Amino acid sequence: MSEPHIRQATVAAVKQLTEVYQSAYQENRRLGLPNEAESASEKKIAGLVRQNTVYVAKKGGDVIGGVCLEETDSDHVKLSRLAVHENWKREGVGRQLLDYAEEQARHMGTLRSG
Repeated sequence: MSEPHIRQATVAAVKQLTEVYQSAYQENRRLGLPNEAESASEKKIAGLVRQNTVYVAKKGGDVIGGVCLEETDSDHVKLSRLAVHENWKREGVGRQLLDYAEEQARHMGTLRSG
């Protein structure tokens, strides 16, 4: 099975990315641990994509995961909104997104090794 392609999100991916967040966090709701991401709207996700650096994992043209890097100041970023669609959990997509986001943050000079 081929690896997903990870790229920076554009507003064209917002509809699918919203579906990913809703799917990824539905289990939290069932467990009584509601999360804002589970009920995220397309408008809210579009704002996230426009204001931050969001990466998506795509497989066969479908968005299957996402992660956000929010710049907190000139040399720090906060990783947030990690999500993998329910159908793709336990396939290593979350780890790939984390590794990619870390690599990109390091490349931007906001994450230092060791």
